[in-house]
Amino acid sequence: MNRSWSKTHPFRAPDWRWRRANYYWSKSFKRKRKPADGEVIGLEEPEQPTQIPRIPRCADNDEEVLRILRFLLNRRTKTPNPVFQQDAFEIHHNDAFCLLRWELEARILSGASVSELAKRMGMLEQTVQCYENWFYDVRDKLDNKSYVFQCLIAPKLPSTEENVVTKEGIWKLYAFIGNEQLLDQVIFESVQAPLDEGFWAEDLVHNIYRKLAIACRANVLKPVELLRAFSHLYKIKKQAQTPFTKSEIQRHLYEALTSIQWDWTDEATKKDDESYMIGGASLKPEELLLLGSDKPGPEFTKYLQSAQFPK
Repeated sequence: MNRSWSKTHPFRAPDWRWRRANYYWSKSFKRKRKPADGEVIGLEEPEQPTQIPRIPRCADNDEEVLRILRFLLNRRTKTPNPVFQQDAFEIHHNDAFCLLRWELEARILSGASVSELAKRMGMLEQTVQCYENWFYDVRDKLDNKSYVFQCLIAPKLPSTEENVVTKEGIWKLYAFIGNEQLLDQVIFESVQAPLDEGFWAEDLVHNIYRKLAIACRANVLKPVELLRAFSHLYKIKKQAQTPFTKSEIQRHLYEALTSIQWDWTDEATKKDDESYMIGGASLKPEELLLLGSDKPGPEFTKYLQSAQFPK
């Protein structure tokens, strides 16, 4: 049995009880005897259990593990299960309810209580509690920030440019770094209540700052790109003392993003050794260095002005 299927494991699976019960359930299937030499019988089929399998006595094999085994037995024998158990099972296993499942788990990460979740999502409290016990037992780990991020959030975020970010990853990330009010805006994709209007501008700036710093330390960005981008970002940060209007955020975002790559050539026709471009004019590497000097000289200044876009 996997060690992470334990309440006490530091990196336990959130559905450790469900995995544990299914392990015992699968072990309870008995095989028919093997055929004797020369005997011809049909394909070997597992015999279906008719009662809950016996399991070792230990702290991890609690009442909820036994309830799961009873639930699995009832499904096998077509015996009705309690409604709240069936609902919790459907939310977890039916892809038609994936958005509901992602929201429920994100709100658990935000720290919402069982009663609050039941009222908000129109469920029985028993359903919410059952879902937590069987499939997302993380409430006692919410103060362990590294566990929450590394085990529950990071696997849902893209690790490469080829991966696509999902709503599940976004919702859980903002449940982790924000609050219920912020999570409402992210899930419902609208502002339903007044929030610090500078939050999204600050969030954007801090994200770009952090990514630029990492790219610089990893020698991914060229110095000219970094300096140009940083000058725009410094201006945004300086002006963020008061809340932005939507048009201001759009304008500053455009300035920041267009400044990172100082090149307007067609990528399909660009040569590897081609210099950076200002407008339609090309600057050589040694000429780019003059941009950082205090006195670039009148001839270069005149040439630089001629390369700018018309005002």
